[in-house]
Amino acid sequence: MADGPDTYRPIHSARPLALGLNTSGLLRGRPITIPSSTLSRVAEEIAATGHVARPYIGVVMQPVQIPESLQKKAAVNTTSGLLVLYVETGGPADQAGVLLGDILLDMEGQSFSDLEDVYQALGRKRAGQDVQTSLIRGGQRLQLTIRVGDRPPR
Repeated sequence: MADGPDTYRPIHSARPLALGLNTSGLLRGRPITIPSSTLSRVAEEIAATGHVARPYIGVVMQPVQIPESLQKKAAVNTTSGLLVLYVETGGPADQAGVLLGDILLDMEGQSFSDLEDVYQALGRKRAGQDVQTSLIRGGQRLQLTIRVGDRPPR
């Protein structure tokens, strides 16, 4: 899909003050406005480090429903979690002890209903910061600390 006439056009307030930048490059056919605060942060980060740090923990997960029997056995009050399908060897989750088949329940006390919740929680962290996670493994509830990493370039 070709870029529309408003793509990459700044959005101004009445003063004029740049409020953001329109783009359709992130979602096909759905233009969005990137806030000026995000643009400033990204520009500063690129100037300082040469790239934009993207926090990650090195897992692939999918949402799952937690059966009532497992909720009782693990003494959890949530009906859903994120099943770990892949753990990157040597990545942050691997170093913290996360295993294939674990069910991630929360991060820093924020429970998860979908992957977007994880992205939002990680988006508030920087590489090198620790996050407390709760998970179910083998019917038992566990607490792990994961040191957030900087996603390697693709």
